[in-house]
Amino acid sequence: MDVVVKLGIIFNAGLIAFTSEVIPRLYYTYHRATDSHRRHIGYLEYSLSYIHVKDWNDEAKIEEMTTKNITKCYYMGYREPDYPYPHKHDYWRIVTVRLAAFTVYSIGFFVLMYLVNLMIDDTPSSVRTRLDRHKFLVKKHLDQERRQAREAVRRVKRAHPSLLLRNSIVGPKNENTKF
Repeated sequence: MDVVVKLGIIFNAGLIAFTSEVIPRLYYTYHRATDSHRRHIGYLEYSLSYIHVKDWNDEAKIEEMTTKNITKCYYMGYREPDYPYPHKHDYWRIVTVRLAAFTVYSIGFFVLMYLVNLMIDDTPSSVRTRLDRHKFLVKKHLDQERRQAREAVRRVKRAHPSLLLRNSIVGPKNENTKF
């Protein structure tokens, strides 16, 4: 499920950054618009490029368009108006902003997803209570085993004092020894 969520974040980031007109509109609003009160005016002309009809390869189409007094054909894109129609500098700036938006969107939602996962406890309280009880019983059992082991060592010391040599069953005398 986690993989599906991460793929969804990446695909949505790409969809918003590369297919919507949000980024180019914001770029136009903050970098190209001259009137601060009506920033959206002029965006359509800014976002369209045109090709001269005379540059087409199809003579029949050129003839048809020139009889209708059409000299330019507009299309979506950020290209220079002269042949060979290279991309404008704004095109590369917008691509850069789109990549930055994709990165920020993805990382932002990954961080948000991580923080939400940290805040939401995955263990139900009934299971947590049972785990705490189990830990308590295990600790109690280990303490009881240690007491029995110490008592067994004391009995061996009393019954067989000759076994209390350096490398006996009790082991070397060391303050780190648990018994």
